Amino acid sequence: MTTTAAGPLEQDEPRVLGPYRLLGRLGRGGMGTVYLGAEPDGRRVAVKVVNRDLAGEPAFLERFRREVTAARRVHRFCTAPVIDAELDQDPPYIVTEYIDGPSLEKAVAERGPLPGSDLEGLAVGVATALAAIHGAGIVHRDLKPANVLLSSTGPRVIDFGIARALDAPDGPTRTGQFVGTPSYIAPEVLRGEPVAQASDVFAWGCVVAYAGTGRPPFQGRTVAETFHRIGHEDPDLTGLDPRLREIAAAALSKEPAARPTARQILTRLVGQEKADPERAAETISMSWRGPDPAPAPDPVPEPAPAVPPVPDAEVPRPRPVPASEPVPAREPEPDGEPTVTVDLPFPAAWRGPRRWFTLLRGLLVIPHLVVMLVMYALLVVVMVGSWLVIPFTGHYPRPLYGLVVGCQRWSNRVVAYAFGLTGEKLPPFRTLPRARRTSH
Repeated sequence: MTTTAAGPLEQDEPRVLGPYRLLGRLGRGGMGTVYLGAEPDGRRVAVKVVNRDLAGEPAFLERFRREVTAARRVHRFCTAPVIDAELDQDPPYIVTEYIDGPSLEKAVAERGPLPGSDLEGLAVGVATALAAIHGAGIVHRDLKPANVLLSSTGPRVIDFGIARALDAPDGPTRTGQFVGTPSYIAPEVLRGEPVAQASDVFAWGCVVAYAGTGRPPFQGRTVAETFHRIGHEDPDLTGLDPRLREIAAAALSKEPAARPTARQILTRLVGQEKADPERAAETISMSWRGPDPAPAPDPVPEPAPAVPPVPDAEVPRPRPVPASEPVPAREPEPDGEPTVTVDLPFPAAWRGPRRWFTLLRGLLVIPHLVVMLVMYALLVVVMVGSWLVIPFTGHYPRPLYGLVVGCQRWSNRVVAYAFGLTGEKLPPFRTLPRARRTSH
């Protein structure tokens, strides 16, 4: 899935997973570690191993199983298809086609914006991938330059469906939160509306603008400034090829209903009444030139050693590295803009009426606030007492953790009533996960 030269495996990392032999480490992310692997017939694959903290959450694994099952229905047009998945093993892992090529983010950072023909090929390729992904009923949710790989046969979109497993309810993030990359999050998502296929179309416009200009269309010095520009300002498409500017501007509309679908974008790009993703993918593979590799830096001359020369016959020859061995390399640093967890406004279904500050709700807030203050005062007393007990028992008193969780939940109730919510529509605020509670 990623394509940087594989780094060497550490001592505690697996060498074999199922039928796959691991050759090296390609990188690490928030969900897991990606390895370069080989099938029994020698074909290279990318093996993503899920992190142990996520693998220990049954709800996450169940969601992830559904997402992987859906991802396997995606046609391979301009994507890195899922080949295999073993989610009942320890550790769980998924296997995708190995894409040999840099990410769009890395290519633009090293070589600058893509030229006209390659830019058009990238726009068509990513739109083709989105059409295939949406055709399988999936929303990518984290389309960005780092998730577009530039292979020798054209651009490939990776990691579709993974962000959904990470930010679903009761998972590592909770409802009211979203995992994404700030410059590529659609405005409706920032308003708390559900993520839909139109959100991917917005990200497509951002990706094309980045590929053609070298910068996102909404770029701020801080995350908050970026979000403000996404929600309230027009995109900066200065320098983008005029032939793509109109389509990108339509994809970057503030309202999801005003954006074209991925298939409509593909139709406008290729100039046919009904564009065929399969034919578009074949055309790209035949005409795609791809970015030229970055020139290698000039070698730094080393001072001559102050030792007698060795006769030619005695010079040791370097041992050739077999093709099956990974080339040792440092693990790549994460490229560009990081993925973040964003706290969103409450969806409209959770909001109370506009005149929420009524006498009744005010009366509900007061007793809850009093109880909350009493619980926090009790928490302070228990914590002071625990400091006296720890030297003798070696651990915190058992009631302390329950009291902390109780204070947190009661605080959530106070906040909910203050926002004018009814008891039946309390949003599922994030609480301490059950898996991390100790028995002490």
